[in-house]
Amino acid sequence: MRIIKPVTSILIVLAFFSACSNNESGLEGEWKAKWTTDPASYPGVDASVKFTMDGQFEFSSDGKVTISAYGHKGCIFSSDTLIHSLKWNLNNDTLKLVNENDIHGMTYSVLNLTSDKMRLQLMDDIFLDLEKI
Repeated sequence: MRIIKPVTSILIVLAFFSACSNNESGLEGEWKAKWTTDPASYPGVDASVKFTMDGQFEFSSDGKVTISAYGHKGCIFSSDTLIHSLKWNLNNDTLKLVNENDIHGMTYSVLNLTSDKMRLQLMDDIFLDLEKI
């Protein structure tokens, strides 16, 4: 029977935690994005308003994400294209996006996550579907 030395035990624990970090999350890369919301949440809004917006997420292994949101005229989310870089952290069923100072972030609930698709929810009625490119 072989006894594991304390130093070896510490290295095993460190290797386990580093494998669970953002670098090994499987999110790294480019994802096609689509935000949607329920028109019923906006009573009285003109029927010509669009309740979806396309975009893209690019997750890096260094904990940064660049989000491109392709707003357009009549879009409930934005009338312009927005591009913003944030820090990201995936922890259990939560994807947290924050600026460099760790403030003014958005926290998405992870409803479904596979190696190539993700469904997220922000607040009660905003959904974000991501598909790996």
